[in-house]
Amino acid sequence: MSDNKLTCEELLKIKSKVDEINKQNSAQNTSSAHKFWETQPVPKLTDSVKDYGRLVSEESMKNRKIGEYSLPPGFEWHTMDPNNENDLNNVSDFINTYYLEDDDGHFRFYYSPEFLKWALSPPGQEMTDLSVVVQVSKSKKIVGFISGVIVNMTVGITTQKMADIDFLCVHPSVRNKSLASVLIKEVTRRVINSHGISQGIYSAVRHIPKPISSVKFYHKHINAQKLIDVGFADKSCNYSSTLNGSDIQNTLSLINFRKMELKDINIAHELLSSYMKKYTCFPVFSLSEFKHWFIDNDFVSSYVVVDKNNNPVDMISYFKLKHSVLKNPNYNSIEIACVYYYTCHKYSLGKLGENMLTMAKNEKMDVVNITDIMDNDEMINELKFALGTGTLYYYMFNWKCPEIASNQLGKCVF
Repeated sequence: MSDNKLTCEELLKIKSKVDEINKQNSAQNTSSAHKFWETQPVPKLTDSVKDYGRLVSEESMKNRKIGEYSLPPGFEWHTMDPNNENDLNNVSDFINTYYLEDDDGHFRFYYSPEFLKWALSPPGQEMTDLSVVVQVSKSKKIVGFISGVIVNMTVGITTQKMADIDFLCVHPSVRNKSLASVLIKEVTRRVINSHGISQGIYSAVRHIPKPISSVKFYHKHINAQKLIDVGFADKSCNYSSTLNGSDIQNTLSLINFRKMELKDINIAHELLSSYMKKYTCFPVFSLSEFKHWFIDNDFVSSYVVVDKNNNPVDMISYFKLKHSVLKNPNYNSIEIACVYYYTCHKYSLGKLGENMLTMAKNEKMDVVNITDIMDNDEMINELKFALGTGTLYYYMFNWKCPEIASNQLGKCVF
């Protein structure tokens, strides 16, 4: 390779610098973009938050709005039924067309109907009013969607129920109608009126008032040639074994590393519950929720390391997503493994991650994604993940929270 050709690492560093400059420029011109958030119970960007607590009392929140918010003429509210195949298919098609897309229009996240049903129907929430659709009254065509599930979150020393809000998506043709703001207000109203909860947690790639934390994305290529062919990775990545995936072993280095089974859930649940207490912000899973998120589905691969009695002493997991490939005649999708939750009671995260990468490779994943939450820097550095582009911001609704370092954040997002 000639001396004047940039390496993959150098390209990624440049992209990261550009992203940081864009963030700074964006922050200088936010008055109009943030007008909606100035009316909501969230801190201003200029606020210095030193303690935890509600911004608006529960009673005041409950008195804000009783009935549904008004929509522009020709549109109506609809609640997605996760047990209705037609509803799921329509929402999946809508999200997969208009939700998250890269800046160049080459890739888009793909969420199958089955994935959405699993993600939006944890135990006890198989049928709620928090999967909110705006549709055209006559044609029933979807033009907006937002969802929420109720989670137990520990923030600081307080554990409480919060609404975990996700999948906010608006059709491009109606983005001038402030539909996103109305969707946010309507799902907030439903969370308060139907569930008696006035706090929420959410994430976005946009910098709005006011993040509690921000995280960076990293990637470990497995099928480097495919990633290069579709434009996900630069061709210079093929020159480095740590970037092209050839350093990932084909066989496990831990002989006591195996798939998590139903018989493991009591011990694995306790291992995770105790481990997560080291962080400032993290979800608290019940046993039935643990089973739902880690065992009883086709979307998470969970593994344990066992002792001589075949009992788990540590665990690690990843959830599986797809990128739709939009502009390549040879490939339709990229298979992505996203590092999920784990424990490191007995084994280092580097060792657990090494074996997790082997399993992801055996599962024919093309790339492993990770953010720098929790102790993930250890895995990122030891296993040579490459810095990606962009930043993900975490927010809380109606809850004051001092800024949380990414390594004290224990909340994964889909």
